[in-house]
Amino acid sequence: MSLNILWTDDERLAGADVTRVLTSALSSCAGATLFVPSFAQQQLAARQVARHPDLSLGVTVTTPLAWAEERWGIWGDGRGLVDEAARCLLTREVLSSAPDELRGGLGTNPGTRRLVGELASRALPWMSPAKGGELDDAYVCELGLTGGEKAALRLVGRYAQRLHDHGLIERSELLCGVADALREAGVVVAPVVVSGFTSMDRAERELLAGLAGLCEVTVAFGRKNAELLAGCEELAESLRALAADRGAQREGPGTRHDGSQGAVPSATAGVRQGGEMGLVPSVPADATPADATPADATPADANPADATPADAAPSLVRDPELEELLGRLFLASGKRVVARGSVSLLEAAGPHAEAELVTRKIDELACKGITSVVVVAPDVERAWRELAPKLEARGVFVTAELPCAFPKTDEGRAFLEFAQGVAQLATLAETWPPSQASAEGELVRLGDMGWWPPRGLADFLLSGISCVPTTQAYRLDRRWRQDRLLTPTDVLRDLQSPKMTSLPVAQATRELLKGRLASAASKLLGPLLGRTEPGLQDFVQDDRGRRTQELTRAKEALFDARATAVLALVLKVAATLRSLGAVVDPKRGGTVTLAGLVAQATDALSDALVSLRPTLEVAGATCKVRILSARAAAQLEPASVDAVVLMGQSSDESLVGTGDDVLSALLVLLGVERDSDPLPQLRSAFLSTLAAARSYVVLERSLLDRSLRQRWPSVMLTELRSCYEGGGAGKDGLPVERLDEAEADANCAPSGRPSVRVGQEALGQPGAVSPSLRSLVVVPPEGRAELLDGRPLLSASQLESYLECPYKWFSLRRLGLQNSDADLTSLEMGTFAHRVLEVTHRTMLDQARERLLRERGRAANTQLPLTERIEGSRVGEGDSEGLERARRILSDEFDLHLEHQYLRQGKGSRAQVCVPHDDEERGQLEQLRQDLLSTLDYESGLFLGFEPRLFEWSFGRGEAPVEYAGAYLVGTVDRVDVDAHGLAIVIDYKHRSPTVFSREYGIPTLASLGGFVLPRRVQSLVYGQVVRRRHPDLRVVATVYLSSKGRHAVFGAVSRNVSDRVFGSHPVDPRQLPLTQVDDACDFGVAGSSRGMEALLDATEEAIAEKVEQLLAGHVEADPIDAAACHYCPVMNCDMRRSRWAR
Repeated sequence: MSLNILWTDDERLAGADVTRVLTSALSSCAGATLFVPSFAQQQLAARQVARHPDLSLGVTVTTPLAWAEERWGIWGDGRGLVDEAARCLLTREVLSSAPDELRGGLGTNPGTRRLVGELASRALPWMSPAKGGELDDAYVCELGLTGGEKAALRLVGRYAQRLHDHGLIERSELLCGVADALREAGVVVAPVVVSGFTSMDRAERELLAGLAGLCEVTVAFGRKNAELLAGCEELAESLRALAADRGAQREGPGTRHDGSQGAVPSATAGVRQGGEMGLVPSVPADATPADATPADATPADANPADATPADAAPSLVRDPELEELLGRLFLASGKRVVARGSVSLLEAAGPHAEAELVTRKIDELACKGITSVVVVAPDVERAWRELAPKLEARGVFVTAELPCAFPKTDEGRAFLEFAQGVAQLATLAETWPPSQASAEGELVRLGDMGWWPPRGLADFLLSGISCVPTTQAYRLDRRWRQDRLLTPTDVLRDLQSPKMTSLPVAQATRELLKGRLASAASKLLGPLLGRTEPGLQDFVQDDRGRRTQELTRAKEALFDARATAVLALVLKVAATLRSLGAVVDPKRGGTVTLAGLVAQATDALSDALVSLRPTLEVAGATCKVRILSARAAAQLEPASVDAVVLMGQSSDESLVGTGDDVLSALLVLLGVERDSDPLPQLRSAFLSTLAAARSYVVLERSLLDRSLRQRWPSVMLTELRSCYEGGGAGKDGLPVERLDEAEADANCAPSGRPSVRVGQEALGQPGAVSPSLRSLVVVPPEGRAELLDGRPLLSASQLESYLECPYKWFSLRRLGLQNSDADLTSLEMGTFAHRVLEVTHRTMLDQARERLLRERGRAANTQLPLTERIEGSRVGEGDSEGLERARRILSDEFDLHLEHQYLRQGKGSRAQVCVPHDDEERGQLEQLRQDLLSTLDYESGLFLGFEPRLFEWSFGRGEAPVEYAGAYLVGTVDRVDVDAHGLAIVIDYKHRSPTVFSREYGIPTLASLGGFVLPRRVQSLVYGQVVRRRHPDLRVVATVYLSSKGRHAVFGAVSRNVSDRVFGSHPVDPRQLPLTQVDDACDFGVAGSSRGMEALLDATEEAIAEKVEQLLAGHVEADPIDAAACHYCPVMNCDMRRSRWAR
């Protein structure tokens, strides 16, 4: 038994020298194993071995870990190898349960979890002082560890305990222990050949050293590049030393095979890959390792003397310049390579020119007959996004291998949002306050509403894996967001309803609520695998809600592959959780809550990778491009593609690690690894990537980054350029092609050509409607046959909105573009305030009227004229008793109305909006209470001699239409106060800060009578005209706005003769009087005898009538009157907003 080192010039994993050793092993032992670094290389080596006629049976191609895990499963101690998910979950458990003093300042973040997991994976067998969770003081002092490093080792010790408690073993333990397990069991091990490694960690070296005591182990190293030879020799020496410590023999004189010797002819053969046993079937059960090798066999037998070059497999065919470069690269001195065009450099002026420059080069190569190209990119996703459409436009077949983090995929993120949302709601539902029955309906009680609205669940329903029609998902999302009384049980009930969502979602929710994570994922996976119907993707409805068109979900290869991979990964993690005892169902020994289970799964999936392979097929394409990461490209078969294009060869994109990280430092301190330089590994990977090319190598870099900062060549590009005559790009060096970013149009276009101007169209004003469609801008409301004369039905606020900006009116009122969220904004607070003030004043009037009628001995339902004075119907200044009574009425009504907000009367009841969800909103409502109470104080000094008579007076509904300015008007007047002489004040409540009142609600046109201009706000003036017409016995002398917020204010149009009575003890600043007083002699440009307030109301109506004519003509172009008009407008991309009111 011995360790043999084989030096070869053959670049292949199973080249002539390696297959010669395998053939020799088969001839003597009837079995052999070939170790390669990765699964991708395992498949590659298997194909190479399969071409050899003498290796048709008996050769196992595998990775060291796969080989060791299989044998450990048979001859080990019964523990299973921990996988990435279990490692993540156990380290999370250790960190979350460890006391602060044990963590020594280390956090519980993913970085710390990875550090603990990586330390255990690579160094656990050499950390015996930490296995119990406590460190030996002498051991610690000897290592010279810092506090954080000591804490990390203690945590590894605790992790090891948890690992062994669950019957699991770490990778490093398994690799180190499998050889001893095989020796103790008396297992005969077939010879092992190792190929393709330029570096190994300690556990892999220990495995080979242990196997060298059981069988012949031959490690093949490439020696084609002299610079990399030093690193391989260092690795070889380390293996020799470890093997000697294990008692293995060193190699004999004939084992340093020369790659120039003959090899075995090529043919097709069957090969066993990793996972199948590599034991020798013909060896007796009582045989010893020595029996497996003939006594007369020598290492020299591995080099048959009669082998000839004719026996060799076909040699690699590569361009002479590339062949010369591979041998010359990384050498400090020697003959320079002469550039002959096989290696070239692309220099893009900036990132926006990179894709076009690379595409042009690939197109050029395709025209030369190149059929296979590999593009190596530091950001594969970006390369796919930018290159794929350009290559497809040139008729090139393109595919990619995209390793994507699970949470960064749309499907992965959607599943996590679903699982987390359901778990959160299920937890809340357990302790949610129960609803209460009342005479008026169900009173909903709320708990913690921090989850509302459930946006994550809505995003999940809109994702492809939910199979919920898009229209249906949006409808449910809108329903949730508009209901401030929504409870966790409501949402969970909706999710479990196939009618509200889809059958897969309903089934998955039920399974998840039972704690069956895997079953929930499998329900969502069913449609992707064809087990259940995919369902609708979307549908179109008519005005009555009937479906007029149904769109079936189309098959999408990329989506199906990505979603299947995501959900399959969930199934794997769920199985790992179950194996670790994380069970929710109490009947099955449940140990965790649903929220805990989902949290553990989220942690395990946060670092998991999903491999995606998008493809754009082009019929008749002769050239195929693969976009790979640097890691994947380094595992390609030598001379397997026509061309290799290496993108991102700038120093900030192709970085060289320093190796100066916590993990590396600890591995060195523990004596597990030597202090190493990462540069040799980077060089080896770069060389392997270049070696994949047969004819061309193209390197690309951008000269500037996106911030226009200069970029420098990468280390690898610099070393490659130094191999050429001239030492750089340009004259006597690499041929260079450049592309600037001046032609951005061409660079961004898939075709690479600038757009051709075929015509032009003048940019229309935002909101402009084609003349043929303008008649549809204003249509009568459904069910109002009496309004079919062409006049619109509008409210005063709609008129005001149209005057602010026609396009804003069209967007809000005609299209209904409004926020779906039932937020607690000033609008909702104002509506609440209106109701409380209305009931307060109405109650005071009713109580006063009842007393008066009782005193007069008249029936309680007797109607009194509006001008009748009723003592106690309002609070007068100095009336402390009346004020206190009014404050009690308001407080009681405030509480009662707030209680009504929690009332759910049935499916048809509107969602309540003034329901506080948190302390901030509760504070806002309490402030509203104080504002309304102080409003009563403020009002006591206003409107002297006037008493409230009309409250929330509605007009235009269910009665004869009210005509105004050429339209029909509908609305509600907040309040009308009347005095004994029939003078009336129209009052409109505004729950706004009084600081804006004079500017917002004044009448600036009165200060300069050069011509009538509509005020900024016209709502109260419109109401004043309606009161005038519906109550001709009243004379409107003021139309004002009353602020119910803060320090309060009152402003608007007031007849000069009653100004003192209206403002009472709160006189207006003399500087603002011109903005509010109406001269009783002014006609405001109106023909006829009307003067003062009457003339102002008429002039306002005439001016509005002109605007209504424009509305009827279909003119809804954007034309804001000022910057404030753009506030609350839903059209965020309006040109008028950007240009005139951007600031």
